Amino acid sequence: MLRKALLEAERRLLKAVGIFILIIISPIMAREWTIMVYMGGDNGMSDQVYADLAEMTAVGSTPQVQIIAQVDNLPSDPNPTTRRYRIEQDTLKLIADLGEKDMADLAVLLDFIRYCRSNYPAEKYCLVLWDHGSGWYPKGLSQASIIYDYTDSDSISVTTGELNLLFTEIRRTLGKKLNLLVFDACLMGEVEIAYEVKEGAEIMVGSEGLIPFDGLPYEPILTGIVTQPELTPKEFAQTIVQNYADYYNFVDVCLAAVDLTQLENLGRELKNLLEYLRGFAQDTIFVTGRNQVQTFPEDNIRPPRSTDEYIDLYDFLSQTKVIAPGQYEPVLSLLDSIIFANQVSGTYYPQAFGLSVWFPDNYLRFKQRALSYLGLGFAQKTGWLEFLNQYYSSDDIKPPMTHLRISEVGSKNNFTVYWDAVYDFSGVTYELTEVTGESEVFSDLANDTNNWHLSASGFTISTHRYFSSPSAFFSGNGNNLNCTLKLKRPVLIPHGGLLSFYLYYNTEENWTGDRFKRDILYLEIATDSVWQTIDSFYGTSPNWTECRYLLNPPLARFGFSYRTDSSVYLPDGGVYIDNIKIIKFGNCRTIVTNYPDTSFNIFNVARDTYRYLVTPTDGFGNKGVVSHFASVLVKNYAEPYSKPNPFFTGCDIICNFPDTAEPKVYIYTLSGELVKDFKFEELERSDDIWRVWWDGKNWRGKEVGSGIYLVLVKGKKFLRLGKIAKVK
Repeated sequence: MLRKALLEAERRLLKAVGIFILIIISPIMAREWTIMVYMGGDNGMSDQVYADLAEMTAVGSTPQVQIIAQVDNLPSDPNPTTRRYRIEQDTLKLIADLGEKDMADLAVLLDFIRYCRSNYPAEKYCLVLWDHGSGWYPKGLSQASIIYDYTDSDSISVTTGELNLLFTEIRRTLGKKLNLLVFDACLMGEVEIAYEVKEGAEIMVGSEGLIPFDGLPYEPILTGIVTQPELTPKEFAQTIVQNYADYYNFVDVCLAAVDLTQLENLGRELKNLLEYLRGFAQDTIFVTGRNQVQTFPEDNIRPPRSTDEYIDLYDFLSQTKVIAPGQYEPVLSLLDSIIFANQVSGTYYPQAFGLSVWFPDNYLRFKQRALSYLGLGFAQKTGWLEFLNQYYSSDDIKPPMTHLRISEVGSKNNFTVYWDAVYDFSGVTYELTEVTGESEVFSDLANDTNNWHLSASGFTISTHRYFSSPSAFFSGNGNNLNCTLKLKRPVLIPHGGLLSFYLYYNTEENWTGDRFKRDILYLEIATDSVWQTIDSFYGTSPNWTECRYLLNPPLARFGFSYRTDSSVYLPDGGVYIDNIKIIKFGNCRTIVTNYPDTSFNIFNVARDTYRYLVTPTDGFGNKGVVSHFASVLVKNYAEPYSKPNPFFTGCDIICNFPDTAEPKVYIYTLSGELVKDFKFEELERSDDIWRVWWDGKNWRGKEVGSGIYLVLVKGKKFLRLGKIAKVK
């Protein structure tokens, strides 16, 4: 009885303790929302920080909705440090002064997220990123993508993968995705941005266009959520979009909410559509659609123009779907589902449906930013760049140089040459070249003009810019130039060679609305007395670039011509050339051309040192520069083989042996019967290869049958055995 009574008392005590604990922690666990506002004000937005904080304190936190802000201002501000506040009604409660922090440092933002999760846990989390915004554009422009910190000269980049990494880490820090991400920043309502943040957020609110300086109307937005904390993330996003449109009634604005969980499906369907459309990319329907599509200004609030680079994705697809309605339907249906809230005000954005995409109005703008755009997940998963490239049909971007490596040599004198795949919008094939016995036969460091014919007004020696001290050849800078720099004496290269030089250029390249205007440097090669252009350069090189070209035998004579027109004069324009060299090849052969893969197997090569080069070419015929050499030493002598292999009537027997061996060559059947033999004197030498012609007949002069035959090369302390095949 006593034991039973004790057990009953223990049960009641545990129940009471449990109820007490539940009462204590239930207010914490029942919190609906934590809203985290990350305000990067260490820039031209510094004063606006206080205006928006005042709007927030007009509402303040409640037991169900906690509003936490991390704020940074300019060094000249009365509050220059980074602070954390709990937003309370009519007051800011300072949680911590963190000192000066780089708000564009991902670790600083993640620490803010971690702090809010630990101290203000909730069922749902909303992050507001507050600052200037410019969409996906790379660093180095007038505005960065978002969160620009003047003190630390830093920003959160998009094209380098920084924004994507941030949201991957946010998911890890929270233990789940953000329920709602809000961009209080211009131009962040892009499909490219949505793709970068989808790993760390379920819903995104952003504007395709510019946001007025006053930003989001925080008082009505926060009033709505503290009044109805039970709102779902979608419902909260819808109220933000509606409050924004109401607040800016009669002002030209737009805002939308996007379901990021469906972005992968959108990417797949869009990829399928774009692959289908590449064959039609130059159809006039796309030109008309691009000219009439809704666009979004990037600089200030003004009427949209067709020259704006951001367009509405849904509007463009709607205007061009007549070309293949059935192919468009999956993408348009997904966009209808993904963009679940969208509001516009004013007259500028009548066809703004919620997600913009980058689509420059001309090829030059495309070319200037396309390589940066390639770093975006949207570009990599959908083929959007490839579609645009086909649309412009003006591709002059050369594939970049590739880099080679070679495997170890196998027992059969076999190895594999590997090279890095290089990306191009129109696909790439490769040419693999094999070289032996190379040597430098010409070098000019651009310290004088002794090796060159110069036009009367043209290239000079300049110390202003050079690759190797103290000087480089300079084209001059000005209008209507036609200057040349041509080699006086051709260089003998009996088996071909390689030309290399370093180049820096800053020349005019403009689009006038109907044509390109360019100042161009031409690389020219002389064949007999005729000069042929093999490459051209215009625009701006980011730095010194090495240019490398294969030269055909037997003579190398080349030169440069720089031609400008009568228009734009660039203050620091012109072309600089330095470190010009020619390498002569002992032997050179093309292994394969138009090859789509990035490795090639080499078998049974002769004893020698081999160097390999790869040249990429894209689908528009733009040839990239030649790679650097990759070398391999083959120490053993090759097995004998036939050319061709298999052969039909006769073949060359190819042998590889030391000079001292002076071998005979024997041909046997597989059963060991002698078919034919050749004396050493019958062999002919070509470099390190020996060959003898076999007419396919035995020693009696009778043609042998189809089959496998053994070839034995036997000499002084030397023996090699190989197999050849004859077919009829």
